[in-house]
Amino acid sequence: MKDRSDLEIKRKIYNLILKNPGLHESKIAEMLKVSWELVFYHLSYLQKNDLVVIEKKDGYNRCFAKGKIGEKDKKLLSILRQKYPLAIIMFLLTNPFSRFKEITGDIDLSPSTLSYHLQKLVDKGIVEFEIIKNVKRYLVKDKKYIIQLLVRYKPHKLIDDYEDMWKDFLWTKDLF
Repeated sequence: MKDRSDLEIKRKIYNLILKNPGLHESKIAEMLKVSWELVFYHLSYLQKNDLVVIEKKDGYNRCFAKGKIGEKDKKLLSILRQKYPLAIIMFLLTNPFSRFKEITGDIDLSPSTLSYHLQKLVDKGIVEFEIIKNVKRYLVKDKKYIIQLLVRYKPHKLIDDYEDMWKDFLWTKDLF
């Protein structure tokens, strides 16, 4: 009986990762309502058997089904699975060429924390800025591709309180 339940939890973990690439171990445990230790144990098995790849990025072990997602998507999903970078990206998708002060006014973060996340997005090539009349204005670099990832993988569903932000985002005109 134990073998059957072990197989079932492995299957659940794999399918969850397949559907939600870039999840970290603790989120998998939370979503499946099991202990982190159990997830870690089964992920080790799945990794040893070449079914999943675990990548360490930004302090998290991000899980991907092996061979199912490209490197570019992995990089972007690792960012889109984080609460504040996702909030910044969604704000900039609907408000391109925003100034730092405008972003700060919408996202509830201290200026230094916002600056940290914004710089991380710029460094990773997801957000860029232009200087217009001596003012730095930010925008999402590959808008269409980012929107496709948001629609395909729905990272907002995994972050509390982001469902309303997503609904507002969908009503925004002229996203493409």
